[in-house]
Amino acid sequence: SSLPLPEAAEAQVMLRQGSVVSAECDAFVASELPEWRELLDPIVTLRIAEGGTIPARDYVQRQWRLRELARRANAKLQAVQVIAAPTLPLSPPRLDEVNTVAGYRPRNGAALSNTCVGNMLGLCGISIPAGLDQNAMPAGLMLLARHGQEETLLAVARAVERTLGTPVQRLGMPPLCNG
Repeated sequence: SSLPLPEAAEAQVMLRQGSVVSAECDAFVASELPEWRELLDPIVTLRIAEGGTIPARDYVQRQWRLRELARRANAKLQAVQVIAAPTLPLSPPRLDEVNTVAGYRPRNGAALSNTCVGNMLGLCGISIPAGLDQNAMPAGLMLLARHGQEETLLAVARAVERTLGTPVQRLGMPPLCNG
């Protein structure tokens, strides 16, 4: 059944405006791993550095807003054990599609959209390999539960796996593990 969750849509809008995660990552790398910055992929380095430009007031206001959205979302989810959704809303891109900032940004944003919303709303989640998408790439089934409901989430995930079969049963052994 369908559960209206406008908090998810608002969290997606906030994600497009600038992630608090990138600000936190920039601060962490600067204080704990400064020598690693030069080892990071240049596109990832750019994303992290952009997080460092978020004004403190905006960061704090986003955190306050996210706390309120998480509170409301968790209250609405009292009636359900889990939400099921695709882990990724698209097939993984080819490397030549993401080797520039212009190619990387939209695909990365789209790829993260489902999982980031769960994180931003304080939900716990798991992704189960579910099958192959239209491009014969592995596709995941994401299950989300309320904050603090990890045991319930894992029990439901295990029940889903018992019903659908394990990834090896459904998809076979991954080629690189078959050696």
